[in-house]
Amino acid sequence: MKRTLLATALVIIFSSFISSDKFSSAEYFEGRWNVTVYGTPQGDATIPMRFETSEGVTTGFFIGDMSGAESEMDTVYIIDGTLNAAFFIAGYDVSITLSEVDEDNASGSMLNMFEMKGVRVQE
Repeated sequence: MKRTLLATALVIIFSSFISSDKFSSAEYFEGRWNVTVYGTPQGDATIPMRFETSEGVTTGFFIGDMSGAESEMDTVYIIDGTLNAAFFIAGYDVSITLSEVDEDNASGSMLNMFEMKGVRVQE
């Protein structure tokens, strides 16, 4: 009886890892995005972002000034289909979240205070 319960528990745990959104979510966020932050003290701002995944690790980049140079985000991880990232931009340490809305749109927040909407850049 104990073996049956243990085997059933292991199958359930293993299958939850296989069906996890972690892999499909990383693929969803891959590529270039124009992310607009609404209602900041300086007004609305669009931040070009790019995400890539290699060997199961997602990395993010953003363009934070008019030079057009990409900077790497400090932290990027995906939990339950939500991308979480942290980086330094315009003199501020910020954290963001983005979640899938549809194939080419995402929504979330910056610092849990400002609404954000992301639109995939069609290449």
